[in-house]
Amino acid sequence: MQFAYDGFSHVGECRRFLFRSRDDQAAVSTFCISVKLSLLSEHGVLVQDGPQFCLHMLEKASTGEPCCLDQFHSYDVMSEDFRPLLVERERKLAEKAMKTSLRRPIRKPQPKSNLFLGHVKATV
Repeated sequence: MQFAYDGFSHVGECRRFLFRSRDDQAAVSTFCISVKLSLLSEHGVLVQDGPQFCLHMLEKASTGEPCCLDQFHSYDVMSEDFRPLLVERERKLAEKAMKTSLRRPIRKPQPKSNLFLGHVKATV
């Protein structure tokens, strides 16, 4: 199933993201996912990334049983819906910490070396 973002509306502290989908039988369904802006801020999700976050929730629900997707016709995002996002962030941070730096630091040559870093005066 594919989803298309249809825009948003803003009511009070909530941002409502609208999506529509078309299934194999050409039936059109609409979905309205409401997110409190304080929840987005609390979990470090930019308001601009809200539609992508909601779309990811819809896509994940569409891969499950059909009843999983039915709840998203009118859905209020809760704090536990951000759990997969937080787990993914932690995994990426752990991977980044495990990587070693491939760059070697530039060291100054030893005093007895014949290598000179700088400008050479031309002698005439």
